[in-house]
Amino acid sequence: MTTRCYHKDFQAASKTHTLTTDNDGKIGIGPLKDITHVTARCRNSSLDVEETWTIINQAKDSWTQSTDIHIIKGEDVEIPVNYDQSKPKLRSEVTLAHYMDGTLIANLFDRVELETAPGGFYSLLKLAKLDVGEYRLQTKFCANEFQKITITVH
Repeated sequence: MTTRCYHKDFQAASKTHTLTTDNDGKIGIGPLKDITHVTARCRNSSLDVEETWTIINQAKDSWTQSTDIHIIKGEDVEIPVNYDQSKPKLRSEVTLAHYMDGTLIANLFDRVELETAPGGFYSLLKLAKLDVGEYRLQTKFCANEFQKITITVH
């Protein structure tokens, strides 16, 4: 797999790296200080697959998230968010809905946890112990704009 990283001050240029997965099929890329987005390309059979992830929205100084997250059952989802811990978690600012075959199964608002991230500079929105299926997370914690994120648990 090859990746390209874009620095906030050098958007026209990127740095390319070739990476390989570990025995678990994962790649650790370390801290991404001042990186605004990462593009990864890999070859799957005869098909080239490329995906780009935005890391930080420098104009708003706030995180933006991938809109499509895939995890394996048993993995947790942690999403960095700008959130004041002294403020209550409101249903008007975050929802987590479980869908099966396009049909709403349950509203899982109570399964969404918020905690201060290590270092205390931001909060983590945590989703744990999700069953296999499709989930739709809608949050207003990122840049004070609603974001819709689909989470598929395999």
